[in-house]
Amino acid sequence: MDLDAFENAITDGIRNRLKTTSERELEKQCGISKSYINAIKNRKRRAAGLTVEALTKLFPRTEIYLTGAPETST
Repeated sequence: MDLDAFENAITDGIRNRLKTTSERELEKQCGISKSYINAIKNRKRRAAGLTVEALTKLFPRTEIYLTGAPETST
């Protein structure tokens, strides 16, 4: 998954959570400011700025796998 697809998935996930949870509740649960949640939802800020900790609090049933690309010499 490339970064754009990852960000789109996060944005869509936040929008889905906001159907049943208020921005203020998400702020309390995840430690992300209400204004930042709103900015991501409206695509004014990038979701890539979220920490892994914040992502696991936003999406507790989601497994996140981090894989590194091999370093290349130039």
